[in-house]
Amino acid sequence: MLPINDKRIEEQSAFFQKRNEPNFAWVNAIGAACMFPQLRGFWPMSTVASGGNVIDHSNLGKTLTNHSITFGLTGLVPYAILNGAAWLDRADEADLDITGALAMCGWYYFTANPAAVALMCKFGAAGQYGYAMLTIANKLRLSLSVDGTAVAFIDSVTPLTTGVWTFCAVRYVPSVSMSVLVNKEWTRTVAGVPAGIFNNTTLFEIGRVTAALYMTGYSTLNILAANAASEVIINSYYEQTRALFGR
Repeated sequence: MLPINDKRIEEQSAFFQKRNEPNFAWVNAIGAACMFPQLRGFWPMSTVASGGNVIDHSNLGKTLTNHSITFGLTGLVPYAILNGAAWLDRADEADLDITGALAMCGWYYFTANPAAVALMCKFGAAGQYGYAMLTIANKLRLSLSVDGTAVAFIDSVTPLTTGVWTFCAVRYVPSVSMSVLVNKEWTRTVAGVPAGIFNNTTLFEIGRVTAALYMTGYSTLNILAANAASEVIINSYYEQTRALFGR
């Protein structure tokens, strides 16, 4: 066995892809999204139509309508800029009416205090509650409703802060578990987990929920799946993409 500091290893290192190499991480980010079973939408904020609408990379055609969103680039990462009054949405449809297992994730950069902001939601007014990934009291929250009125939720232990890219993810296994992830820290519960998610008729939205809780900051690599992607898959996606964000 060669010693770990052997010069030959250093000489050969240029021929091997490093896991934390940003130049490869964007390719990994796009390809690795296909790991998510029953992918319903993937919005890396890189493909934008002439009118500003955001193209879905899941190949399901879930283009999001642009409401005053602009776009930026940091290093190798394209992102949507949410100014506290801008958002993306799509009308109710069957593929977005996820009523069973669920996973959502994305990278977010908060430029204002994320005390209460919506990240990715299909959650209307009372009677039209559904599923939502949002922040409450600077914690990541997964909110679910089985009947459109009652709400079950779980909050992260890890707080969210401004001025740094943060990976946020949620997963739900009906009647079994609800989990939230901030970077590498999972918070889980098996108590009071609903048996399903209400099939509401409200919009699917990124950056706000029912004309409230507008996000101020940046968003990219947003994934929606009608399957509780395993923690292994979600952790792997974090590892495959974190080099882009200095993590």
